[in-house]
Amino acid sequence: MSIRQLVGETAVYGLSSILGRFVNFLLVPLYTWLLVDREFGDIAFFYAGMGFLKVIFTLQLDTAFFRFGADPAQRDDAYRSILRPAVIYIALLGVLMFVAAPVLATWTGYAGYTADFRLVAILLALDAFSEFPLARLRLEQRPARFAAIRLTGIAINIAANVLLLWILPSFFTREESPWLYPSSRLTLVLWANLAASAVVFLWVSPHLAPWKRPGSMPWKPVLRYAAPLVVVSLAGVVNEMLDRQLLRYLLPGDDEHVRAQIGIYSATYRLAMVIALFTQAFRYAAEPFFFRQALRQDAPGTYARVTRYYTLAASAGLLVVLLFQDVIKYFIGREGSTYHEGLPILPILLLANVFLGLYYNFSVWYKVSDRTRAGAWIALAGAATTILLNTLLIPAWGYVASAWATLICYALMCLLSLYWGHRLYPVPYQFLVMGLYLGSAGLLAWGHGVVTNSWELAPRLILASVLALAYAGFWGWREYRTAKWSAPV
Repeated sequence: MSIRQLVGETAVYGLSSILGRFVNFLLVPLYTWLLVDREFGDIAFFYAGMGFLKVIFTLQLDTAFFRFGADPAQRDDAYRSILRPAVIYIALLGVLMFVAAPVLATWTGYAGYTADFRLVAILLALDAFSEFPLARLRLEQRPARFAAIRLTGIAINIAANVLLLWILPSFFTREESPWLYPSSRLTLVLWANLAASAVVFLWVSPHLAPWKRPGSMPWKPVLRYAAPLVVVSLAGVVNEMLDRQLLRYLLPGDDEHVRAQIGIYSATYRLAMVIALFTQAFRYAAEPFFFRQALRQDAPGTYARVTRYYTLAASAGLLVVLLFQDVIKYFIGREGSTYHEGLPILPILLLANVFLGLYYNFSVWYKVSDRTRAGAWIALAGAATTILLNTLLIPAWGYVASAWATLICYALMCLLSLYWGHRLYPVPYQFLVMGLYLGSAGLLAWGHGVVTNSWELAPRLILASVLALAYAGFWGWREYRTAKWSAPV
């Protein structure tokens, strides 16, 4: 597989994985225009918790399958060996969470949301079951089928949200259809998500049949490889989502104010997801690619070039969002909406997501060299930074503290991974060029904001378009002239 193929697969996976996470972004206008900020805060709080639980449900065994199923001759045996215990574990964990829903609801401060926690248990179990067939499609380089499955689920999720939150309430009153008006509209959002997850599960369920036949691969090496990755993933979820949880418990003010602040912060965070979503698409294609390249002598050079390309694409995304935020902001509410109060932290969150993507590139060394414990320690350092900074600063700075904590955490993880990896698995990253990509994007965005501060919207957008095209043209032409597209397997 060449870098050109990697770009192609990133585009195909991006169509699904970007929209997969981007579904939240696509639904943000629906939520922020129909729901008040505290209701959106409830949705953000629940989905942040689901991020933690998803890691617990999968235990990163799908990633372990990439490692032990990379050899086509061993792929079927590895799949059966991992799938059988995973299916049993997921089923037991789902039942346990379903039964313990009242306790979980009370413990999190949502005592009246027991039914919602039970919906979450079913939803998480279905998604976890589906991860293993989808992981196999990725390893077998079948991105078109993968994308078709993902896009179907996304379309159902969006359609169900629109139907339940907007269309049906327009035709039926509370007296006619009380089920459309639950005490919290979070319930309707979860039902829409569950419908999508159920369809995806039914689609991939034939590929779960091998769980009935045990494989011959020893289980201990799989657990030894996956266990540190669970720590990495949990720490990653802490860095990405724990701030919503901490804001609820550390922000001063009454319950209504706190939920509203979470809603404002979460809406702004969704705008910054443009970078995170591209990174997700990149990871879907890059993880198998990195493993396939690992045994080649020129692998470090290939990793360096891929990281340079990623930096250019992420920097361009950051620039476009900042240049056009005068228009993009309407994705999170009408003119004058309270959601727009969070826009000053948008540059911080965008830059944080660029660093997160760079960390995924810089961390390739411990994955391909089976030093996943190093990744666990780095992730734990990031999680500790997130917890410490949020805990100390939220009472005084509110969600601004959470934005800065996110940026500092990801920057620290990049530095730790680079330092550690340089000693054990040197990669010739081109830091000067990468710095120019990111620095010039930041400088253009800052300059545009200063120069056009008092301009009308139309000329601001015209200049923004010129700057975006100039950035893409200049750096794109440079890469076109110097790119090395061949890295065959």
